[in-house]
Amino acid sequence: MCVEIPNADTCIHSEDIVKLGRFSHEKWIVKYGWYTWGGNRPVIGWYLTGFDDTSRLKPLQKTDIDDIYIIER
Repeated sequence: MCVEIPNADTCIHSEDIVKLGRFSHEKWIVKYGWYTWGGNRPVIGWYLTGFDDTSRLKPLQKTDIDDIYIIER
């Protein structure tokens, strides 16, 4: 299972390391599964965790996919 990257002929998979934005220095790890964010009820889907601080969590949104760069698989 993967998420297609528009206009790139590739997709991201769970456990890929990515950056959000061309000039960003923050790295994220792509995950798929159950997560809770912002005090809401648990949901299943794609999300990102911090590379150096895995307690940081961010849902993967369409705007992120439009500006995502794969660092390593």
